[in-house]
Parts: sequence; structure tokens; C-alpha cells
Amino acid sequence: MSHNEGSHTRPGEELSGLTGPSHHRTVNREAAVLPDSAYLAAQHRGGAPLDAAFLSLIVIGSMIPYVTRLGFYGDDWAFLGALSTSDQSLVGLWEREYEFNAGLRTRPTQILYQAVLYALFGLRPLGYHITNMAVLTAMVVLLYMVLRELGFSRSIAVGISAIYSLLPNYSTNRFWFAAFGYTLSMTCYLLSLYGDLKAIRRHPLRVLVAWKLVSLFGLLIAGFGYEIVIPLFVLNAVLVWFQARRVYKGGLPERLGPTGSILFLGSNLVMLALVVAYKAITAQGVGLAGSIPFHIVRLVVGSVLMNYGMYGLASIFHEGHRPAC
Repeated sequence: MSHNEGSHTRPGEELSGLTGPSHHRTVNREAAVLPDSAYLAAQHRGGAPLDAAFLSLIVIGSMIPYVTRLGFYGDDWAFLGALSTSDQSLVGLWEREYEFNAGLRTRPTQILYQAVLYALFGLRPLGYHITNMAVLTAMVVLLYMVLRELGFSRSIAVGISAIYSLLPNYSTNRFWFAAFGYTLSMTCYLLSLYGDLKAIRRHPLRVLVAWKLVSLFGLLIAGFGYEIVIPLFVLNAVLVWFQARRVYKGGLPERLGPTGSILFLGSNLVMLALVVAYKAITAQGVGLAGSIPFHIVRLVVGSVLMNYGMYGLASIFHEGHRPAC
């Protein structure tokens, strides 16, 4: 009997391309992965395209009724005014945005995003809003893909993503050009997390590297955008570590080895440190009304009141007292 006729490779036993000896752990049955790794390998075979289409329909369907009637609002005109009076090359638009608002210098992703949108669509708002709708759709689908990769059931992943797509907390991001950078930052954050989760599965080395580069690309684009995503990248390292422990008996070191594990997670931390350093250098302080602890408390209390008050109890109260038509 030949080797090919007598061997049957179980899920997760293919070569990883990371270890040297021919008897490396990735093909050793004693290093078999946990039972749910077979589920992780099979869960994307069915349902994912249909679920992604369903979630896309929710997002697009919720915006189609009004997207063609949207325009520009508030701070949008300040940005558009600066862009319209600059050199119309992409470099000229970038330089004008960078000089126009010192607060934007810490967010080169937002500067580039606004410059590209203006270069493409000028003062015609529909293109901006269609682009934003596409980015919002990608964000929701990526959230679904991340949840599935983490092992959530199909129904739970779809449910969470659908609710997230319709939350009122970031409704302004649906129509305010000046706030489109938030959606792009969150989309790239989820792309980074998804890239890392895909990379730790058993792939040839070239596939692992490709997914890792996707992850680092998403980290840089998101990190150079809005600062809300920066703490989440610390959470990513924790999620990846525990996901590896759930899939492999030996955790991430079994998949990548001790040195590979350090390089895998360390590259994220190095990139994140560069982002934070850049923002610290370019930030323009405006001062605090009181001490730093008071400022932190005010942020926490304000976040709770905003999310659970204005967008929670207040919305229920508003619905209950809506006048009859």
C-alpha cells in the first residue's frame, strides 16, 4: 500500500511551513488540535455568502430611502471650502487639509480619505454617501466574519452584526461627511483583527504572511485614523492569544513556535507604538478643565449617559410619546 493510499490527514494536520524538521509538530498526531478546530475549518463552507448578502441588504436597504437626498452639513462645508480653494491635485488637496486644521494632523487617514473623495466627486454629495454606504456595509460584514472566526454560531453572528448595523449611536456617521472617518477606522480595525485570526489557522507560510500583512495594513490605516480604535488593538492581542489556545492544545506557540509567537504579536505592538508616537508628536493640546482623573471620570460618565440615556431610555420614551399621524 502506498503512502498516499494509507494516510488520511485530519483537519489541522497539514504542514504549516514554519518548522524545520520533517517530524514537526503540525503533522504529529500527539499534537492534535482541540475538537472544535474541525468546526472552525468547516464553518465557512456554507452560509457565509448568504449571510453576508443578507447583512448587506440590511445596511443598504436602511439607507436607500434617503441616500439620494443627502447633502453636506455643518463642518462639512469648512472642509469642502478648504479643499475647493487648494491645488486640485491629490497632493495639493492633502497639503491643504493638513494645513487647514491642526486637529487633523494626528489623523492622516482622515486627511487622505477626504482628499480622495473630493478628488473623485467634488461638490456632488451622492458619490460621498454611496462610498460611505459601501464602507459601512463592509464594516458590518467584517464584524460577522470576525465573530464566525471566533467560533460564534451562524445565528448569533448574524444577529449581533445586524443589530450593530442599525444602532442609533453612530447614526451621524451615515450622513455627515466630516464623520466618515469613524466608519473607515472601525472597518480597518475589524479587517486587522480578521487578518490575525485567519493567520493563526494552519496555512502554508506564504498564506500566513499574506494574512499578517493584511492585519498590519488594517492596523496602520485604522490607527492613523480615529483614536477610538487604539485600545481595541490591545484587545486584539488578547483575543488572538485565547483563540489560539482554544484551537491548539499548545496555544499560539504550537502553531508558530515561541519565537514566531513573539514576532506575530510583537509586530502589532510595534506598529501600534509607532502610531501612538506619531499622534503624540503631532497632537495639538487644548488643555483640560480640571485634573486628569476628573477628565477621565467625565468621559466615562458622559459615555454611559450618551449610550444608555440619549440612545437608550430616551429613544424608548420618544417612541412611546410619538404623536399619532
